[in-house]
Amino acid sequence: MVICAIPGCFVSRTPKYEGQSLFKIPQRKNAFYSEWRKKLVDVLSIYREMNATFKKEVLDCKRELFICENHFNEEDMILTPENKKTLCDMALPTRNLPKKSFSLGKKERKPPIIRNVDVNVVCDTQVGSTNKNYNSLEELYDDLNTSKWIQDKWIFGYSVNAGLEERCLRIYSYNDPLDLVPHIEIFLDGNFQTTVFVFGWMLPKSHPLFKTVVQELPIEDFLKKLTNLKLCPGITNHESVKSISHIVPICIDYKNNPSVPFLAKTFYRSVNCLVLCDDGNICKKCEGLKPGLCGTMVKS
Repeated sequence: MVICAIPGCFVSRTPKYEGQSLFKIPQRKNAFYSEWRKKLVDVLSIYREMNATFKKEVLDCKRELFICENHFNEEDMILTPENKKTLCDMALPTRNLPKKSFSLGKKERKPPIIRNVDVNVVCDTQVGSTNKNYNSLEELYDDLNTSKWIQDKWIFGYSVNAGLEERCLRIYSYNDPLDLVPHIEIFLDGNFQTTVFVFGWMLPKSHPLFKTVVQELPIEDFLKKLTNLKLCPGITNHESVKSISHIVPICIDYKNNPSVPFLAKTFYRSVNCLVLCDDGNICKKCEGLKPGLCGTMVKS
């Protein structure tokens, strides 16, 4: 599936985004286009993980990447005689980009609030660890920076929600650096409202995970709780029920198997599928339609 390469942007060539243009990174091999391609890849490298092999494949025109019109200024685009948008030469994405901020000054901590605690009340901490009470995203960000487990497995930074101009904290991870869509992607706004995507599918707010309050739990515990969940296998008889397809990339060792095509697995889900479950069995939302197994293998 063709999807915008800017992290956090889900514009794709699907009916949902009809009318929005996706521009392919130019693949002509003369000096001018090679320089333009390099500048575009340099911009992408700021916001998404690109290992040396991946970057070289893009620069050598062996891999296609696309960027949607939402990241370019109006003056960077022109209309062709066929009334299609195309990029002006050397145009670079400058709008609606994830905004990283690693030099934010710490806010002065508020004095602790003294509360009367009823010793007869037993608190459920959800995850067997001490409670935490973050006063700001900056405090949570500091914890992200001090956890070796998070540093090894996750990418994080500040970004701005397109159209809302609201700063949020974005935490995400890839199954494979070559994947365009993160395995797990989390957005936290200033009020600690949490949105979670799993391979582009948004977890419904009814998901049991959201019984855990991120603000009151160490962020490492929350992320571990999230990664311990298993993918719902979806349904099989999707022709006879109302379902939505969900395409998930398959992890392949491309370094040792360079000739293997990129593969994905298609799952068919209930509109309200929970996506992640404790045991990896079909979730109750999908089970309410038809008990099922995994989807079929397709080429991506």
